[in-house]
Amino acid sequence: MTPRPARRLAGLLPWAAAALGLIIVANVAAALLFELRASLRRAEAASSALAESAAEAVSRRLEALEYGLSAIATAVRPDRLDDAAHRDELHRLARRTLAVSDGVLVFTVFDGSGSLVATSRVPPERMERVSLADSPAFLTVARDWRPSLSVSERYVGRLGHAAGRPVVAVGLPVFDRDGSI
Repeated sequence: MTPRPARRLAGLLPWAAAALGLIIVANVAAALLFELRASLRRAEAASSALAESAAEAVSRRLEALEYGLSAIATAVRPDRLDDAAHRDELHRLARRTLAVSDGVLVFTVFDGSGSLVATSRVPPERMERVSLADSPAFLTVARDWRPSLSVSERYVGRLGHAAGRPVVAVGLPVFDRDGSI
């Protein structure tokens, strides 16, 4: 006995429903995949724009910082670092530079061995002569030996306002007549 057409159709119905369900699921998955790709492209474009903006902002800050450091570096006389009047002059210039340098904690002047000569925070007569020869603030410039801006890795500050805080040192070397730092 052959099954009636209605029974055959009823037997195929679950398979047809499964096939239709599979087609619907595949279409939904494809639509989600396309939407995900579009979202990823938008996110990539947004993150790229954000990265470009951040790079521009950092570049401008470094430019301004280099300008301030250049003003101080131009005033440094390596042969007068032990002269109290010269240290006082460097301190006053560093304070004026700090006043117009947003986000900078301190400007410092070191001698060639890493000893602190002047700072924007403490007048020379009250400043302790400490060696920061092992500090990234000094080593960044001392190891580079290029007459250009040097930027350290992030480290934890040890003195004054920077003590215990994460800081990045930016420095500019000053060379004496012999080419020593």
